Amino acid sequence: MVDIYDFIKELTKFDIEFKDDKGNLLSLKSYIKSVDEDRILIDIPSYKGRTYNIPDGQSVNILICSEEGVFLGESNVIGKEISTIPGLWISFPLNNYNIQRREYLRVPLNIDMTMIIYEDRSKVIKKEFTIITNDLSAKGFSYFSSEPLKNYYDIECSFNLDDGIDEPITSKCDHIYSTHQITAGRKIRYINGFAFVDVEEKFIDRIIKKSFKYQLELRKKGLI
Repeated sequence: MVDIYDFIKELTKFDIEFKDDKGNLLSLKSYIKSVDEDRILIDIPSYKGRTYNIPDGQSVNILICSEEGVFLGESNVIGKEISTIPGLWISFPLNNYNIQRREYLRVPLNIDMTMIIYEDRSKVIKKEFTIITNDLSAKGFSYFSSEPLKNYYDIECSFNLDDGIDEPITSKCDHIYSTHQITAGRKIRYINGFAFVDVEEKFIDRIIKKSFKYQLELRKKGLI
C-alpha cells in the first residue's frame, strides 16, 4: 500500500501548514531538497513573495497531493541550513494518514458560496445570491432552497475555504438536479446538485485537501 514515505524524495512538492503566533492557519508551498538519515531538507517556504521564518520546534503538517491520493504527516522544524544548499530541516513525518483517490467522498461542509446565475446568452441579465452548501467534494456541491433553480443560461460560483489561502475558488457549474423533499413540518424544500466545470487544478487540490482533513477529523472521532 502506498504511504507518505513513498514520496519522501528529492523534488517532491508539498504544502506545509501551521498556525502562526496569532493563531492564523498558514499554508505554504515547498519541496524536498535532500533526505538525510533522520531529517529532511526542504526549500525555505515563502509567504506573499517573501521568505517566511518558521521558528525552530514549530509543529507543522505536511500534505502531499498525488494521483494515488492525499497524504498527511505531522512534523517539526529542526533548524535552518545555511551552507551551499540552504533550506529548512524538518523531522520525518509521524502520525501519517492518507485517503486514496477512490475514497474521495462528498463531505457535509457548510460553506458560504456566492452563486451567479446568468439568464441570457449575452450574460447581461443576471442575479447573484449567497447560499450555504449542504455538502462539497472536488466534483461539485449541493444546497437546499425553497424553490428549484430554473430559467438560467449559465451558472458560476465563488467561495473561500478556511485553508490558509486567501484566493477564492471560482468555477462554472452544471446544474445536475433539483429534487423536492418534504420536511418534518410538512414544508417543501429542494436539494439542488451542481458539478464544477473547468475548475483549475490548484482549486481541485485545495478542495480535496479540505475534504481529506474533514474526513480525517471524523475518523479520529470514530464517526466514520
